[in-house]
Amino acid sequence: MNGVSGAISLIGTEPRFGNLRVDVHARASVRAEQEAYNRLMGRSVRVESATTAKERAREAAVQLVAITFVRPILEQLRESNHAAPPFGPTSGEKQFRAFLDAKLADEITRAAQFSLVDRIASDLAREPVQLERTAHTHSGAMR
Repeated sequence: MNGVSGAISLIGTEPRFGNLRVDVHARASVRAEQEAYNRLMGRSVRVESATTAKERAREAAVQLVAITFVRPILEQLRESNHAAPPFGPTSGEKQFRAFLDAKLADEITRAAQFSLVDRIASDLAREPVQLERTAHTHSGAMR
């Protein structure tokens, strides 16, 4: 290190920053949490160039099912909680419950094997239908 406090060194297979050991798995976990937060906030998530159209379609289908089907159910369950203190939701829980519902909906949809997700993903991944051919056949039938 030669007295340089901000130097990064690789000792064996263990990355180090000064005297601190850098946990590669923790960084991957943090990155996954940041991407989940970005999805939650409606921000676009960086898609790697190696991602195929089929994987992008599946990701879009998962997000669609989470937002339109699973999240409203979780919201209704939380709104129906009329438990008395100390068992009822606190003001902090009430303030951030939308974030929790969105995160839970995303995790539930990813963990469960919904056939609806598979169907939507396959429909999104299909090639677009040629509308010109059908337009010609319908215009000829009307004459």
